[in-house]
Amino acid sequence: MFPPFSRIFGSKAYPVLAFSILALAGSSCGHKTTPGAVGASVMPADSIVARANHLRDSGDRRRAVAYIEAAYRGYPDASPLERWKKYRFLVSAYLSDRPDTAKAWAYTDSMLLVCNGNERSCRTVYAQTLFARGDVLMAEKKYLGAFNLYYDGRSYAAKNLDSCELAPFNSRLAMIKYRQLRFREAIPYFRSALAENGHCTRQNNFDNAFSLPQNCLNTLALCYEELGKDDSALFYLKKAYALTEKGKRRFPGKAVEVETARGIVAGNLGDVYQLTGHLDSARYYLEECIRTVDRPGYAIAIADIARINLVFMALGLHQTPAFSGILSQDENRLKAIKSSETDKILLMEYWYALKRNYHRSIHQMDSAFFYQKKYDDYCDSLRNAERNLRQMDMNNVFAARAQEYRLSLLAKDDEIKRRSLLLTILTGLTALAGLLVVWNSLKRSRKNVAELTRLNTKISEQNKQMEQALSALEQSQADNSRMMKIVAHDLRNPIGAIKMAASLINRKAADWPETSQVLDIITRSADSSLQLVSEILQGSAIVGELKKDTVDLSAMLQYCADLLAHKAVDKGQQIKLTTEPLMLAGSREKLWRVVSNLMANAIKFSPEGAVIEVSLENRGQYARIAVRDHGIGIPEGMKDKLFDLFTEAKRPGTAGEQSFGMGLAISRQIVEAHDGRIWLESQPGQGTTFFVELPL
Repeated sequence: MFPPFSRIFGSKAYPVLAFSILALAGSSCGHKTTPGAVGASVMPADSIVARANHLRDSGDRRRAVAYIEAAYRGYPDASPLERWKKYRFLVSAYLSDRPDTAKAWAYTDSMLLVCNGNERSCRTVYAQTLFARGDVLMAEKKYLGAFNLYYDGRSYAAKNLDSCELAPFNSRLAMIKYRQLRFREAIPYFRSALAENGHCTRQNNFDNAFSLPQNCLNTLALCYEELGKDDSALFYLKKAYALTEKGKRRFPGKAVEVETARGIVAGNLGDVYQLTGHLDSARYYLEECIRTVDRPGYAIAIADIARINLVFMALGLHQTPAFSGILSQDENRLKAIKSSETDKILLMEYWYALKRNYHRSIHQMDSAFFYQKKYDDYCDSLRNAERNLRQMDMNNVFAARAQEYRLSLLAKDDEIKRRSLLLTILTGLTALAGLLVVWNSLKRSRKNVAELTRLNTKISEQNKQMEQALSALEQSQADNSRMMKIVAHDLRNPIGAIKMAASLINRKAADWPETSQVLDIITRSADSSLQLVSEILQGSAIVGELKKDTVDLSAMLQYCADLLAHKAVDKGQQIKLTTEPLMLAGSREKLWRVVSNLMANAIKFSPEGAVIEVSLENRGQYARIAVRDHGIGIPEGMKDKLFDLFTEAKRPGTAGEQSFGMGLAISRQIVEAHDGRIWLESQPGQGTTFFVELPL
């Protein structure tokens, strides 16, 4: 016997109910208002929207849009909320079938304008509008922006709405998880929505009493079915089916919606009973599904899916299919059925699979292969369309959004603290003025001694606060001093090169043909110095924001060697450069600072006549730069301290050059900002090699 359909193909036999957040409007905007004001709810608008929803769900979007536009033209006295309900419907209509996001965006703008200036009385509407704008972004496949809007809408709802009004938002987020096939993560959201809706006192409202709980129960069951927990799936489907029985009695005016929901749940019950081997029960509920929705205006596509499932059962039992006519259906006729896009997608998936299995059962393998290919192509296109959505993690986006919110709160807290500091200083000055007044008063009359004592106590407390403020200012001054040291350190090399090059020009201008080369070094060194000054003025003296471009590492190393060559010549040293053409994305100026620091250190700590070896090689995914000297080396106890800012691990150079202890710390920050690493190998008295690896 064939296994049940959904276990073969991994998809649901029947869709979840299409009650989106856009169809779950509350009856007010937060409190009662006078007729015509934002918040009033009048029956004509609800009736118009209900009729339009029915037309849209039957697959006739154009007729639904034309109907609601015409109906509202005949209802000129519609309140702001009633107009909002029209816009909300139009957004959902233009996002159904083939989405027209430009028109949907326009109507979400209209939804926002309804509440302009009335946000307090429009809390529910405003939160739902945020979700509607998120739905438009979802249709445009801009999932990150959509999730951010969902987070904003849910956060606003959590702060401003009661649990009854919060339930639709959790239900909507659960449906996103379901679309992403994250069934285990969707379950807590559905349960939260059911619990919040259970506390709702407005149980005469169709959405609260039927649409939302029925949709949550049905889809919660589908989640458990996907996870292989068929007993739990049956439990929730039976609850959903019982709810449809109550819905028929409680809401006779909503017969189409209730019966459609009943047919979908019956189909899902038939599917699960088929999975568990209860074929009689499966057949009963599948036939119940067909009896319920196989009529115009309901869900004919769902009835066809039920027929297909019955045919699968018959094929598995080697029986003549009860609905063999479905096998001869024309593909174009099925595609032309007026139904929701979701129903059409499922119907075509099932029909292709049925045709494949049927031809396989009668050994027509060419036809079976043809329909297998059509089924695979159809499923692959659907998977590709949803791939980006499934890769997005809504929980991570929500966590990042919450972190941004916390950071904004910290920024506000810092602003408050700065203002408090200024206030403390002003208070201290006021206290000093008060002290003078009290002192003068003491001279005039000894009768005020008691009062003066009290004021002195108060002034002492204020002085302590002022001392704290002054301490903070001193710390700021110390930070500025450190920054100036950094500036002085980083400017030493380019300015030193400028000075040396200028001296050489002055001495040899008449008979030295390399004058233009030296002038080029002066110009480039001056540019580097100006770049450092600009970074300081912009608050990014050490690393700051990386503005990356393409860097020719070989050319940059050659430039650094040329820049420092005269300094090496003064000590009788030679810079030996070995490179190969390598390009990477990075900050040219900041990487130049790293290499310049390492070469300058090698010159500083090498004896006269030494050779400084600089190499560049391709290490696969990394470029490795090595700067090797044959100098005094580094003791083992100093190696761990060399990369600390303002380190005490400082020694003079071999010619008495002064060391500031900041260059390597700055270099490490720049390298790590490029996702690279820097380290050293050294033996005292034998020299040191610094390595820099940067990702290509």
